[in-house]
Amino acid sequence: MCSNDCLLHSKYEYEYLSNYDFDEFILPRKHGSNYFMNVNFKENSSCDDFKNWTNENKINYNIIDYVKSLLKNYGSDVAYFHFPNVQYLVDFEQVKKQLLNINSDYLINYETEFTKLKYHLNNVTDQIYLKSMRDLQPYLNCLNESISKNNFYLPRWNNVYASVINNREGKSIYLTNNTLSYNQHYAWITRPNTKGVRLPVDVAFVCHLRDHDISIVRDYSSNELFLDLEYYRFIFDLTLR
Repeated sequence: MCSNDCLLHSKYEYEYLSNYDFDEFILPRKHGSNYFMNVNFKENSSCDDFKNWTNENKINYNIIDYVKSLLKNYGSDVAYFHFPNVQYLVDFEQVKKQLLNINSDYLINYETEFTKLKYHLNNVTDQIYLKSMRDLQPYLNCLNESISKNNFYLPRWNNVYASVINNREGKSIYLTNNTLSYNQHYAWITRPNTKGVRLPVDVAFVCHLRDHDISIVRDYSSNELFLDLEYYRFIFDLTLR
């Protein structure tokens, strides 16, 4: 009821509307979450080379421009964009250690007090996917060293691996003219001849930043564990301001 009251009061004043918790955010993206596979550095690259590359590849983080770019791709008859739920894994060192030393079973186990996740490498493509993560680690180490010098950020968010957590719905951005009723996750009723678009996770997602991992036990494919390079660059850019 409160959400729909907000929609009705905003309909003639704002084009777009979204609702999410303080520990969630939608990061405007230029590249997909698998973009790290296209980033190549020379073996003898220095930390300054990494920083220069980051500065040369700036991203526009304006959320309005981001929604407009999505509308260009998906059409003007959209009522809302739904973002799948992703969580950054708190104990990233556990993932990093296994990632750099894949066991003979080609399996990554992630286990904390509340969470048990397994990531299977099912084929050669999965192995190439994770190899790209490993190869990028020197770049991440460089950014982490710079970010860690800024006392504003909690160290555990400096080196982040993320995972699809599909135990619940994500969040949405609504076009107020086309959405008639919605809940905290997606639209219930939209105008005739309009549609909701569920975005694939490699294009966009809503990310959860929690103090501890959620309670879940699940098996995943390795491509549902990923390295969000744009998130790193976003945090790194903030440290330069």
